[in-house]
Amino acid sequence: MPRLVAAGRKPRHVEDLLKREPVLRDQPWEPWRVKDTEKGPVVWEVKHALIYPKDEEGLPDKPYHLIVARNVPNRDEIKYFLSNAPPNTRLRTLLRVALPGDHGRELSVPGP
Repeated sequence: MPRLVAAGRKPRHVEDLLKREPVLRDQPWEPWRVKDTEKGPVVWEVKHALIYPKDEEGLPDKPYHLIVARNVPNRDEIKYFLSNAPPNTRLRTLLRVALPGDHGRELSVPGP
């Protein structure tokens, strides 16, 4: 049976996870083309990881998807999304819900 450690980790903000956790920090940004506009394609860079928030007793809860999206033209614009979708849900599916776009078309990874 899992037990709590007296000096366990304290809760952290998602911004800290992006900077400090290897699963996100070391993951390269992946570009996703969200939609086409008169000014050109709208592209966001994305990182994705499963995280396990703690429950009321401080034990790991079920997995959640954490998506970090960064606007390519304005890299200071970063959005964070949390989803309770099943762990095997494709990133493409999660992004269709999270990022604004033309949902009549598929999201795509821009080519070279």
